[in-house]
Amino acid sequence: DFVKSVISATKEVVVFGFKATESASRLTESMHTLANQTGLTLREFQQLEPTFRRAGVPIEAMGTTFRILSQRIHDAKDPASDAARNFRDLGIALTGLESPSQVFTLIADRISRLPMGFEKTRLESELLGRSGMQLNDVLNLGADGLARVAKEALLSGNVLSDQTNKALLDLNVSFKDLETAFDIFEKHVAVLFAPLVQGFNESKIAALGFASTLTDKVTIETRIFSQRLQGLLGYLKETTGLSTLA
Repeated sequence: DFVKSVISATKEVVVFGFKATESASRLTESMHTLANQTGLTLREFQQLEPTFRRAGVPIEAMGTTFRILSQRIHDAKDPASDAARNFRDLGIALTGLESPSQVFTLIADRISRLPMGFEKTRLESELLGRSGMQLNDVLNLGADGLARVAKEALLSGNVLSDQTNKALLDLNVSFKDLETAFDIFEKHVAVLFAPLVQGFNESKIAALGFASTLTDKVTIETRIFSQRLQGLLGYLKETTGLSTLA
């Protein structure tokens, strides 16, 4: 019993380890993709992700927020644009050298000082998109609060080293390669069993065809028999005058 328990526990640990590793590699790959689309580094994304999650904003919406912010930063290069005006309303003067993460911190620093109301909501949605209004708790942290939660994310282990991130990204590639290899294997198995399955299908088709033909013949014979029986009953009725045979 003890040996069985050890074997069972070992199996569970291995299965858990495999699933956890696959899940972590896929999550890292998703963050890496979103980070590349938003101008953030992967580590910056990992620093902010717990704070966004706490606010009920999933990583996909987080990615959308920073994509919109990156576009607003680009638009603000035109002093006459709405984006430039919104940044000026917050007292933010962009040099064009700031990263999206740095600009987000500047926005949080200014937004956190504004009272709740239309102007605060307008600036959040204008600069960060519709999800900006969901980020009140995040933005109200201000610059100091964001620096604190970024440090907490680092200490908690949510922010991984570049080497570890690369290892997980490489691992995710290997999982994709494994899926591809399995798909190829399935095709070769299909080729191996194709003649057998083809013969089996043709046999079923032939059997069903025969059954259909037989059913039709039985149906026809049944109708003929019914008609003949009705004719016989009619004849007997006429010749014997027995109404009960009707």
